[in-house]
Amino acid sequence: MSTQATTATDFCMPSLGADMEEGRITEWLVHPGDQVERGQIVVIVETEKSDIEVEVFEPGTVVELLVGEGELVPVGTPIARMGPVGAAVRPARASAPAVEPTPPPAAREPTPAVPPPSPRPTAPTAAHVTSPIIRHLAVELHVDASTVRTTDGRVHRDDVVRAWQEAAR
Repeated sequence: MSTQATTATDFCMPSLGADMEEGRITEWLVHPGDQVERGQIVVIVETEKSDIEVEVFEPGTVVELLVGEGELVPVGTPIARMGPVGAAVRPARASAPAVEPTPPPAAREPTPAVPPPSPRPTAPTAAHVTSPIIRHLAVELHVDASTVRTTDGRVHRDDVVRAWQEAAR
């Protein structure tokens, strides 16, 4: 009789290139409690060269996301905790808290005490920053990425999907 493991395992930041030492979590495509299939894309990681979709190699359940979007972590760092499909899962290290995104390092020179502008959608410009993955998604959905409204000048997956949904109305 085989027994299915009920403890979670770490899903680590993969090495996505021979010279990759660290990667930034751009977007999680799953949430805790989600069931995932082998080959399913679960996270988009930004490297020095491009944004890369990362897939899981085993089916299972997302137990916990350990690294927040925007956080830069070294290769080999646990970024999520995965458990078996459909099983009640206890994290392997129950006392380990989820990692909160690290704020960017403070500037070395003092800055004037002026409040930052509130985020608001930007007007479409030719200077929109897009990754190859986002450009591919825009092409698949027949959305002109250069016309997508963003909150930070960088076109994200949600921005393209929102533009596609608005065009469908």
